[in-house]
Amino acid sequence: MAETEPAAALALAALKESEERYRRLLSSVTDYVYTVTVVSGRPSATTHGPGCVAVTGYTPEEYAADPLLWHRMVHDGDKPAVTAQASRILASGQAEALEHRIVHRDGTIRWVRNTPVPRVDADGRLAAYDGLISDITGRKLAELALREGEEKYRELVEASADAIFLESLDGLLLDCNAAACRMFGYGKDEMLRLGVADLVPTEVREVLPDVVAAVQAVGGVFIESLNVRKGGEVFPCEVNTKLVVVGGEPRVIVFVRDLSERHQREAEIQRLAEELRRRNAALETANSELEAFAFMVSHDLRSPLVVIDGLLRVLLEEPQTELPAELVRTLRLMRRASGRMQELIDALFDFSRLALQPLKKQPVDVGCLAQQVWEELLPVEGGREVRIEIGEAPSCEADPSLLRQVLANLLGNALKFSRTREEAVVRVGGVARQGESVYFVRDNGIGFEPASAGGLFDLFSRLQHSEGFEGSGVGLAIVRRIVERHGGRVWAESRPGEGATFLFALPG
Repeated sequence: MAETEPAAALALAALKESEERYRRLLSSVTDYVYTVTVVSGRPSATTHGPGCVAVTGYTPEEYAADPLLWHRMVHDGDKPAVTAQASRILASGQAEALEHRIVHRDGTIRWVRNTPVPRVDADGRLAAYDGLISDITGRKLAELALREGEEKYRELVEASADAIFLESLDGLLLDCNAAACRMFGYGKDEMLRLGVADLVPTEVREVLPDVVAAVQAVGGVFIESLNVRKGGEVFPCEVNTKLVVVGGEPRVIVFVRDLSERHQREAEIQRLAEELRRRNAALETANSELEAFAFMVSHDLRSPLVVIDGLLRVLLEEPQTELPAELVRTLRLMRRASGRMQELIDALFDFSRLALQPLKKQPVDVGCLAQQVWEELLPVEGGREVRIEIGEAPSCEADPSLLRQVLANLLGNALKFSRTREEAVVRVGGVARQGESVYFVRDNGIGFEPASAGGLFDLFSRLQHSEGFEGSGVGLAIVRRIVERHGGRVWAESRPGEGATFLFALPG
């Protein structure tokens, strides 16, 4: 008895090890066999092999106890196909393999391949059929992922505005996108009956072998070339090729971009540039002529005015008792008119020279420059109560001499139009904002109607109700011309009796 106990223990251990190996084997099984017995053309019994546990989660005993279990576990979407397969076997003894889904015992969806093999009796009647159930879930998921990737790839290809071709190395067109059909004018079926040589002009056709050789040597090329549309129109294009492997065969993916519009734009830009050069040359000629004309006007008009002014001065220097009072008053009016005419000629000459004077930009301390200009203007305003307040003003890049003229004209205007005030107060300042520096000159003078602000900077424009205030109507036009030459802008704000603010902005 004592001797049999160790033997029994060893046998039990061996049995457990065998059962464990069997369970491990079943867990790795992806196929199993089932048998359907047929009597009088109808299924009468079904048996499932042990491997069904690994594939479906159910045991052979559960299938035996519930004949409809298999049909219930077939995915609802595939039940019609599975039923049709069984009906074909029973009706004809033949049926193709079917791939369909089942619901595993754990609730997951599995894919299986059901391959039936009929067995007939001695009379040739169907007696049973055996089936091989193979778990193909892994393959199906891979196929679905691949199909989704292909669909996304196709969507990207079809969305491209460039023509895309798949070509063989011997020049056959294997596939193309919709943009290719639109670009070349062919339907897709028509396009795929053509070869690469049909889409290029003769001079390009001759070098196609060299292009193919280059693609094979370096894996792709990027060139500008010519293509031909269906109607024979030759058009410039950009061609980018890439050597790939599809289905184990070398293929070439070709991207074609139509350069017709780009070339047209380049030609138009070239034409406009040529036109601009021509106009600049004409403008330079006109400016030279204008400068000569301005000099001539300045000289030819100023000379007689100087003579007239000299004669008037001589007459007025005569003892007043020898000239009638009315004549003296007329002579003085004539001399003042002559002086205004000379001032206007000088202002026009200065204005005409602005277009010709080159800009010499450098850093400028605007506050310091305003103080210098103000000190130069003060002696002219002797005897008046005048005060200036110069606040913060950012420095800028400008031509110092031209910016000095801007400040001189604006400060001069401020002094002139505040002449009626007991104390003239002029304020200067500025601020940097949004990529530009904005400066202002504000006075407490007579002001003007806001509606007049837009035309103040026009040549010969003068304020309404500005009688008694000398001026040529050119000073503010000069201000605008200088500021605009610096890439800036000018404007003014005011109300009658409340003074005026003149502002200008410079880049930077």
